[in-house]
Amino acid sequence: YILFYFSFFLYSHIYIFIYLVFLFLYIISSLFFFFFFKQKTAYEMLRSLVGSEMCIRDRFLGYGVNPSAGTYRLLHDYPEPARSEILDYMFLPGFGASYHRIKLEIGGDGQGTDGAEASHMRTPDTVNTSRGYAWWLLAEAKHRNPVIETYALAESWPRWVANGSATPPAGPLDLPALAAEYIVTWVAGAKHAHGVDLDWVGLWNEHWA
Repeated sequence: YILFYFSFFLYSHIYIFIYLVFLFLYIISSLFFFFFFKQKTAYEMLRSLVGSEMCIRDRFLGYGVNPSAGTYRLLHDYPEPARSEILDYMFLPGFGASYHRIKLEIGGDGQGTDGAEASHMRTPDTVNTSRGYAWWLLAEAKHRNPVIETYALAESWPRWVANGSATPPAGPLDLPALAAEYIVTWVAGAKHAHGVDLDWVGLWNEHWA
């Protein structure tokens, strides 16, 4: 009996040892295949990069914000310090939403989904770089995050650009020289009056907007 119990004790420990060895090798091999052969299908946050595009096969580059004219008009009405706190949560890197890109409306005194942004050129020979709220929000965003990507495009046009008196009415794509002048003047106003360089500029958000 003593010999039997001794042999059982000895062999059971051997079996346990072999089992643990195989378990260890299985875990090591699984980790090896996971880290070196896995396909990149998950979003990987790289906070050092700027942008808002997503690529499922590669990595997630950040968030963007696209406020409409009515929303940043209301934001401007918030009393301090609430207004600055909201802007901090929106644009400070690594804090709150931490937006990496902002898209704004180049106003044309027309409906832009949720409110109307004022035009900077209501006539061909007058320019007002303090009218509206898009430039204000753009400068606030750049102040908090100097590397934020900026994008702007028109959603509506004054009549002298769109030639609304024509029959049928013409659009800015029919009058490209006037449309280009209108957009370039807005970009120049952002740079010279508000200290912001635009990264991208579009022409028209929606046809017949």
